[in-house]
Order: sequence, then C-alpha cells, then structure tokens
Amino acid sequence: MSKNFTLNQRRDFGDSLGDGATFLKMNFKPLLSVFLTYVVPLMILPIVLLVMTGSMSSIMDIYSFDAMSNPGDSPFQGFALVAIMLGFFFFYGLAYLTLNLAMYGSFLAYETNGNVPVTADEIKEKMRENLGNYIVSVLVYFGLILLLYIAMIAVVWLAAFIGVGLVFILFLISMPLFVWIVNCMTNFSYIRMRENLTVGEAITRSFNLTKKNWWSMFGVLFISSIATSIASYIFSIPFYIATFVGASSMSDTDGSSMTGFALLMALGFLIYMLGSLFLQKYIAACTVLKYYDMVEQKDGSSVSAQIDMLGESNDSYFENEGEY
Repeated sequence: MSKNFTLNQRRDFGDSLGDGATFLKMNFKPLLSVFLTYVVPLMILPIVLLVMTGSMSSIMDIYSFDAMSNPGDSPFQGFALVAIMLGFFFFYGLAYLTLNLAMYGSFLAYETNGNVPVTADEIKEKMRENLGNYIVSVLVYFGLILLLYIAMIAVVWLAAFIGVGLVFILFLISMPLFVWIVNCMTNFSYIRMRENLTVGEAITRSFNLTKKNWWSMFGVLFISSIATSIASYIFSIPFYIATFVGASSMSDTDGSSMTGFALLMALGFLIYMLGSLFLQKYIAACTVLKYYDMVEQKDGSSVSAQIDMLGESNDSYFENEGEY
C-alpha cells in the first residue's frame, strides 16, 4: 500500500482493519501531540488530586491483588467508594470522548487536505469547528442508549411478574435488538460532523448506510475492540507489578515507604489508563474507514469523482487537438 491512501474507496473486512493501523501510523506524531495536549491532563488531574488528599493508596487497594483476595479489607465502603469510582468514570469518559473527537478531526482534516497526512494544528482546528456538533451528537447518542437500556430492563422487570420463561424470551429478543441499534449508530457522531446533518437525518443516514452491512460493521467493531483489549495488557504490566510489590510490602514498612509505594502504584495505574486509552484510537480509525466503505457502496462518490476527472481530461485533450 502506498503511503497515502484515499478515504473514499471500497474496503473489504481486512482492509478496514489494516488501513486503520496505516492511518494511525501515517498521522502518529500529530495524533500523539493532540493526545498529550488534551487527553493526558484529563487523566492526570484526578490522580494528582487523589495523591494530594492521601487517597491514592486506598483506591489502589480496589485493584490490588490483596483486595482481590480480601475484599472485606478494602477501606472504601458505601458512598465513598461510589463517589471515587464515579469520579474516575467521569474523567475517563471525558478523556475518551476527547480522544474520539481528535480522531474524527484527524479524518476530516485528512480529507480536506486531499488525502495528505495532517498536522496537530489542523486536527485542533477541526476539533474546535465541530465541538458543538459533537457535544450534541454525544448527548443524543447516550440519551438514546440510556432509553433503550431502561426500556429493556423495564420490559424484563414487568415480565418477571408473569414468569421466568417470558423473562428469558424477552431478554433474547431485547438484547439482540439493543446490540443491533448500537451497531447501526456507531458512526452517528462522525456522520453528523462530516455531512453536516441534523439529528434526525443523521440517525436515518446511520441506519441506511448499515443496511446490508450490519455484519461487516459489527465484525470491524468487534475485532478491532478485541485487538485493542489484548494490546492494552502490555500497559497493565507496570501497574500489576507495582500493586503486587506494594500489597506485599506495605505491612512491613514505615509511613514514608508506604507513600512511595502509593506513588509507584499511581504511576503504574496512570501508565495503564493512558496506554489503553491511546489504543482506543484504533477502534475509531477502523470504524470510520468502514463508514467510508459503506458510503462508497451507497453513493459511489469516488466513482463519480473519477468520471468528472475523466470528463475534464477529455475536454483538455480536445482543446489541445484544436491547436494543431
């Protein structure tokens, strides 16, 4: 494959996965720059606050081997545990959404450049231009997912009063339906950003593009997610080494050493979170490239562009003929 490749083209299952990695490699430096600028601070902030308040070692107990073997020994109970975990989920979710916005911005900038690798400033510009659109898309998407989830739980809960058999049947019906809708809406946010559509138009567009492509879209999403999860284990090694050493040594050390172990575990945890989060770029890249494949199947935009270019070439040819 050449260094530069066209976004608007047909791709089979393997090409979507392979080109996702290629796109990330081509634009690695600007994507890393944006990641360090916007995403890393969102993950460092909660950990710094926990260290400053002396809570870092306690929250690390939740993930340590010692806590796994002795869950009752964890110092966090009730509301304290819930509050801390919700805080982490909030910052992690915000970082994840920022990461996706950066990926979408890189694709928009790449297409604007005429399929030429982008710069960090170009990605940031696209992020700023589409921030409002993206926020609305995220709110609509998660609102829809939440409503579907509540409806699914409500139906199963009501069926529980009738019989276990009905609960099982409704679960078998509602769960695939939930997965089907989520899969169709995978590129909802990017569709709104790239095609400048309203919410209703983007939802319709999402389902129309996925029609007859549901399994291939699901396959790209599933395989890229599995690959990302496996690769993420590399970044968990420092964290588990630190927690193992800390959990086995804290009982025999003084307060200053315990603080050192807490900081070591915090560093390992930060490496794991940032590394696994950075790899999420691959999922976004693969699914967006699958979107371009589906657009080609539905609209044939690149074919039309080639026809237009052929017409221009013919006009130029005949004009030159008239000079002789």
